[in-house]
Amino acid sequence: SEVAVVKPTGFLYSVLSAFGALIPDLLKSFGLAFVIITVLLAILLRDLKLGLVAMFPNLLPVLMTVGLMGILDIPIDGSTLLIASVALGLCVDDTIHFVHHFQHHYKLSGRVEEAIEATTRDSGRAIVSTSVVLILSIAPCLIATLYSLVWFGLLIIAAIAFAVFADLVLTPAIFRSLYKDRV
Repeated sequence: SEVAVVKPTGFLYSVLSAFGALIPDLLKSFGLAFVIITVLLAILLRDLKLGLVAMFPNLLPVLMTVGLMGILDIPIDGSTLLIASVALGLCVDDTIHFVHHFQHHYKLSGRVEEAIEATTRDSGRAIVSTSVVLILSIAPCLIATLYSLVWFGLLIIAAIAFAVFADLVLTPAIFRSLYKDRV
């Protein structure tokens, strides 16, 4: 009596196996990128505390975007699998400008509110302008016939909007709680 051995095969099995291997790799890559960006920010700003603080407004939009995927029941596929990494890349750019300008104005005035107001004046319009341009450049994805492209566009637009909120609302709130007037 022979025993039959059953092995899964086929396209669907190959795709599921690939995604099963990709997700842990992407999580490791995202974690490594997060650590590297944090270290680079601390070096660039010459302030470990500010480098660490600057990463929270970058992590929140990523978490909110991934949470939105869960709320909307958006499937993980080839396009949506990369959302966290792309979102982090988009978020960090505006945060660097905001934090750098805050650091500059805080050194000049020694007053937290004055530094936040000057930073918002200097960086706020640019952050909103570049974000609107990014959103408008991604918006055509929303009318695509390929659902994964529509989901990708929607999630990137959401990540950009979440990043603007984090930079212009959350970051000043963090600065208010961590920094005190020196004058």
